Amino acid sequence: MKPKILSVMAVLFLALSVNSFAIDRDAKFIDSIGAYGMSYKDGQLLGLQVWGETALGKINKDWALLVGVGAGTDSPDDSGDTDFIDGLAGIKYYLSDLTSLALVGSYMGYDSDSDMDITAASLIGKHRFIDASEGISPFCSASASYRAIDNGDDNDSEIVGSVGLGCEFMLTEDLSIVLEGSYVRGESLNSDGFELKDAIVAAIYLTGYWD
Repeated sequence: MKPKILSVMAVLFLALSVNSFAIDRDAKFIDSIGAYGMSYKDGQLLGLQVWGETALGKINKDWALLVGVGAGTDSPDDSGDTDFIDGLAGIKYYLSDLTSLALVGSYMGYDSDSDMDITAASLIGKHRFIDASEGISPFCSASASYRAIDNGDDNDSEIVGSVGLGCEFMLTEDLSIVLEGSYVRGESLNSDGFELKDAIVAAIYLTGYWD
């Protein structure tokens, strides 16, 4: 079950990543690239992601489209490394200048003999304590996700929750660096399934704001 646990963690973090920036500074497009790591009971995971956010309104930017792709490697303590690729698409709504909600669908494919893949749907909320244009913008986030895991032999499903804290630092008028950490925990929906317990995620990424 360990490869499944690792995959759930990667999909969750990909969903969390799109919540780490906002349509600020009158930007029409926002692009980010970042690296992340995970630590959990039986191993580690490292990944790289590229994602973007596009405002849907010319003047009113309450709605935005989210897209992203990523790749990485799972490293269980008791087995060899396994590579994966993943992608996401979603929609984001700004309740206010500082608070947003995103609905995200994601997919992950594992490079392994089991032909395992995962589909997921996530609801993600984020609140900034200070607007990003102020130069330093701390924020908090929370998410709830449903995961469906298919490894070719059987299927599992799980509800996963997370809470996180982070801060965005403006480097120039159009470029920021973001640091973020999250705690993740899951609950199996199958009587003989698995649970993701006590995972810690840390990330660093660059975000550009374009007209």
